Order: sequence, then structure tokens, then C-alpha cells
Amino acid sequence: METFDGIHTVYSGDVQYPYADVGAKELLHISGVTAENRRQFDYVCPCCHERLRPRLGKKNRHCFFHDKGARCAMDKYIHDTAERLLKEKFDRDEPFEVVMQVTKKCSKHDGCMFAKESGHDYCTIHETVTYDLKKHYQKCLVETKYDGFVPDLMLVDETGKREPIFIEIWHKHKSEDTKLNSKYRIIEIRLKKVDELEELTKGPIEESDTVHFFNFKPILLKPEQVNETKLHKFVLYPSLKSYCTVEPIISCSEYREHHYKHPLVEVTALPGGYFDRYEFWQYCLHISRQKGADVKDCYMCRYGRHNKDAGENDEETVYCKCLSTADSKHICKHDYARTCEHFYENQDRFLKLKQNFFRTNLYIWKDEKLVDRVQQLYVDSGKPFDDFE
Repeated sequence: METFDGIHTVYSGDVQYPYADVGAKELLHISGVTAENRRQFDYVCPCCHERLRPRLGKKNRHCFFHDKGARCAMDKYIHDTAERLLKEKFDRDEPFEVVMQVTKKCSKHDGCMFAKESGHDYCTIHETVTYDLKKHYQKCLVETKYDGFVPDLMLVDETGKREPIFIEIWHKHKSEDTKLNSKYRIIEIRLKKVDELEELTKGPIEESDTVHFFNFKPILLKPEQVNETKLHKFVLYPSLKSYCTVEPIISCSEYREHHYKHPLVEVTALPGGYFDRYEFWQYCLHISRQKGADVKDCYMCRYGRHNKDAGENDEETVYCKCLSTADSKHICKHDYARTCEHFYENQDRFLKLKQNFFRTNLYIWKDEKLVDRVQQLYVDSGKPFDDFE
């Protein structure tokens, strides 16, 4: 198989050199040369700067070719010509557009414990966006050194508000990893054959299998601009009464904020996976007790049993196995356990709930001073906790 440099194959009928430099602001494509005007120009190779001549035969595709004995490597011709074409496009009075996949995410995403657990895109938006870079960059420099790098092209914002964007072009040898892994935004374009030069400037630079965008950071949005996740909230009051939201209503961006007055303990959780409101409620009661609050509830007592006789629409209740008889069940109120001498925390139940919820991220907050103060008031006065709500 014929080659002209020992590496690159010469394909029959392939247009080897579609562009020539004629001393104008822009390279001349072979389509601009006719039999009538072919002698008006001096044609120069944009790569090796040697003389070119137009081939305008009737049988073969038109192209430029070197004088006998001169030839430049195709990868070098593609690279240098592409540089020149993109530079000329930027300098023209027209948009210089790129089409890329953009990630938009909540500004609190990286520090949010629930964003990583959710496993979906509630907090992240992926969009295909078109940008006109000339709205933000005023200059395009060719192979200019910057911070130890020499990009093929560099778009510069003369106001100094934005870091430059590098444009790298390759045919056989891709960009160095040190450059791609730098902090600078890079658009890398691979041209596989010379014919692609003719399509290079006809439209925007669009992300594809041959065009890649590196180091373009996600766009941060306000939480309300993305589809926020709603969370469940448990709250324990100083009276040791508690409440659990019926529906997830707390926005994920606000999970660290207090939505109820004077909370003693708050637990916030993401619905999904293993989740049952009443089991979550019971689990949080156990957690509150672990955190130092002397909370007692029949749901968490070893003698407490779910009332299976409750109707479908009735609120879930519990009866006491210890106080029930064969003839009647002793239905407990939530606060009955506070003064019940038979209360005994069901550790087995707590461990089972903990196992069920171990994959669920929980944000647990307690007021250390309030816990100590309420506990001491109870010890000193012997009064019910309701007096200190």
C-alpha cells in the first residue's frame, strides 16, 4: 500500500489538501478556485508554507497539491489548517457556538447527606445547552503560552472575569493528561480525516465521540430551581410529647432548620426504600432515649402490642400485654407509659428497627442544654414533663 511518509496511507480519490493560503484573512477552499481565476492567486500550504497548485480535472475531485518533491505530513496539515479555520471563524462577525451537556445541581448538593442517598436526579439536572462563547470571550490566540501550557487555541476574556478556555486539536496524538487534568476548561477536537476540515466551521462545536469538554464545572442553582426532595421530620418536645409528619413535607435544602418551636430532639429522613411512618416514629423515640431524653412510650415498651382490632381508617393504637386480661385488651395512650411502673424498653424491637433503617441517612439533632435542663427540672420537682413544655 502506498504511503508518502511511511505512516499515512494515500487513498485513491481522497482530497489531500482542500485549503490553501492566498495571503488573505481567510484560507481559500478549493471550491473557490475555477479555471477562470486560478491564476489570480499564489497558493501556499498552511502547514509547510511551500507552494501549492490547484488540481481542477474533470474526472477526479478537485484539490490542491504540492509541487513535485514537496509534501507535508497529513496529521500536521490537518492540525495546522484546523487551527487556522477555527481562529478565522472566531474573528469573523458571527457567533462562535458550542453545544454541550451541562450539569446543573443544587448549590447545597455537595454538603447534603440526602443528595448522595437518593440515587436519582432530584437534585441534579442534565441539559444540552448551546453557548455563544463570543459573548464572554473577545480574543482567540494561537499557540500562546499560558501558565506553563501552550494550547492550540486559547479564548481570552479581556475583562479578566473568566479563566481562558483552551481548544486542542488532534489527529494522531491526543492531548497530554497533565493538560486535560488541569483546572482549565478544555475543548478537545479530534479530526480523523482531512475531509472533516470542510465541516469544521459549518456549525457549532458539538460534544460527541470526537469532541470532548474537560473541566467544565456544574452550574449551581438555588434549591428551589431544582426538583427538591421532600423529607419526613420527627420532633420531640420538652414535654416529651412527639410528632411525626404524615407526609414528607420538609424541603431537603432545609433539613438542618427547625420547623417546630423548642424542639428537644429532631430526626429527619428521606422517604423511600424501607419506610413506614409509625416504625420511623418508634425508631426515633428509641433514638431520643439513646440521646439522653427520658422518653417513654407504649410503642417502645416490651409489653406493647399493636391493636389488630383497629379498623382500616382508625389511628394505629397499641395495647398492653402486661395489663390486658383474657377478656379485654388494655388500650394504651401514647403518654401512658410515662407513669407506668411496668415500662421496659424493648431493645430487641429497637435493634430490629435499626436494622431496617440502617441504609437510610438520618439527620439527628438534639439540644444538649435543653435535655439536661428538662431532665433536672423533672428530678427536682417531680412534676410531669407537660409543665415544662
